[in-house]
Amino acid sequence: MKVGIKNNYKSILTQTVFWSLFFVINIFLFLKDEPFREAVIDSFVETTCIVALVYLNVQWLIKNYLYKKQLVTYISLFLAFIFIMVIIRTILVSFVFNLPLDYEMIWFDLPYFFFVTIGISSVWIIIEQYKVKGQLISAEKSQVEAQLKFLKAQTNPHFLFNVLNNINFLIQKDSDKASDVLMKLSEMLRYQLYDADIGNIEIEQEVNHLKNYIELERVRMGKRLNLETNFRVIDGSVKIAPFLFLPLIENAFKHSSSTGISNIRIDLIVNSKEIQLTIENSFPAGNQRKNNNIGGLGLENLTQRLELLYPKRHQLTLEKKDKKYFTKLILNLNKL
Repeated sequence: MKVGIKNNYKSILTQTVFWSLFFVINIFLFLKDEPFREAVIDSFVETTCIVALVYLNVQWLIKNYLYKKQLVTYISLFLAFIFIMVIIRTILVSFVFNLPLDYEMIWFDLPYFFFVTIGISSVWIIIEQYKVKGQLISAEKSQVEAQLKFLKAQTNPHFLFNVLNNINFLIQKDSDKASDVLMKLSEMLRYQLYDADIGNIEIEQEVNHLKNYIELERVRMGKRLNLETNFRVIDGSVKIAPFLFLPLIENAFKHSSSTGISNIRIDLIVNSKEIQLTIENSFPAGNQRKNNNIGGLGLENLTQRLELLYPKRHQLTLEKKDKKYFTKLILNLNKL
């Protein structure tokens, strides 16, 4: 409410200043042919008539006829009101100065009133449209930010749930490694809660976060995991949105987990123009029907985040073939 009142006050103040300047400028123009008193009166009458025409045009004629494509009606009414206002001005000036009606002044004032009203109205409409556009952009930006925060809030508990499950396995399997794992978890949570809460982050930070997660999974799964990783960061100055790769890597570990050997290969290549993440992982034959759907909450959120953060600049491919999952994410870092 306070913002609305402030904006209205600012708009009224701006219009008051503008019309005051218009009034003063007219006084100086009339001073060329009239004494000061007559110039002030003449300027006041003319300014009042122009103000009435501009507000009538912008607030009523344009909104009710021009915007509704009733062009003939708009032009007819606009010209009629200009003619009426010029007549009123001429009558008022003649009455105040006790002069006979100057019919020649009517034909002189008609084009002046026409072009001044059109000019001021046009500037007004342009400014109003610019303000509306700015408000729409601001509203859209706020909506996107709110949606991103919501999606990120959904992703983080999902990630934390998986990590806590991993720690549970580790504690039961080898308590001596629990301390190291908890330290890695501490690093990941610090990254998640603080480092990655500032918008885009350096790719090296994200890669280190992924390595911590992968190492935790490696320790948990032990000999049941056959893992190959290749992280090749050619340009370390690249910055990206956080948590774009983790859902895909989590998905690979989830689908490859079994009583047998889990085969996973992860390749991440980063250069100044694009990022490519390629993942290949096995899945248990006995769970083929259960795992038929590659997606899930994490991937659903990831898809939405990619659409918001990298519209038309990403390509995500998920495919199941020959008892393997193939995942590929390409991010185009160049602005369109």
